[in-house]
Amino acid sequence: MSRFFDETDQTDVGACDALVTGLSRNGLVDNALEMFRWFKGQGMELNIVSWTSIIASCSQNGKEMEALELFRQKQIEGVKPNFVTIPSLLPACGNIAALMHGKAAHCFALRRGISNNVMSKEHGLKPRVEHYACLVTLLGRAGKLDEAHSMIKKMPFEPDACVLGALPSSCGVHSNVNLGESVAKKLFNLEPKNPGNYILLSNIYASEGMWAEVDSVRDTMKSHGLRKNPGCSWIELKNRVHMLLAGDKTHLQTNQIIDKLDQLSSEMKKSGCFPNTDFVLQDV
Repeated sequence: MSRFFDETDQTDVGACDALVTGLSRNGLVDNALEMFRWFKGQGMELNIVSWTSIIASCSQNGKEMEALELFRQKQIEGVKPNFVTIPSLLPACGNIAALMHGKAAHCFALRRGISNNVMSKEHGLKPRVEHYACLVTLLGRAGKLDEAHSMIKKMPFEPDACVLGALPSSCGVHSNVNLGESVAKKLFNLEPKNPGNYILLSNIYASEGMWAEVDSVRDTMKSHGLRKNPGCSWIELKNRVHMLLAGDKTHLQTNQIIDKLDQLSSEMKKSGCFPNTDFVLQDV
């Protein structure tokens, strides 16, 4: 692919950004990394958009260690982050439970004025709620629920549903019912018509076997006229996006999809991988 750029003079930062983004969106992250490094090898001075693009690509496509290494390289080269860079990195930290890396990124952001209470005169960046949401998710996955809750309370602005919603699922995993209840009640006030918030609380109760409380949440949802939204996923194949709904059998290839899932499930069991059913919940 680099051969094309060898034969043209149209190589600039914009071309790098567009190519890396396009390759990543099509799942060709290895190719995106190759081209990013090729552009760097040509002596091109890549900007923060270029760095953030490749960091996000790695973070979102299972290459967490590469994302961390790229962030480290960016620091060494003195490229200053923007308000998108840190949130792009933190999910990678959460995926590999790299709590210390995540805290380091957070501290780096604070030093650079990205999420401080005061506008950074050097960079002119305001604190972003997405940054706090990512870090709350990171701390929650690591079981640092009290630390995550403390961070929410110390935020320089009122937390919204994006930040608060990052905590309840971790409360269920790490068996902290009291905190989960407290956060869920705040979510009810912020988004009274969002059934997902009630599902989060129901999941916490169900994970602890508190079925009476699960029934209570179900009754509350019914009284408010709320219903659980069916699970939904999208997959792009040959430039066409397919939407799959839980329980929906209208897709033209439903039978083939089910057969393939059964085959994969069988192969997983033969390999010694069995599903964890501890978190299979009542339908609310």
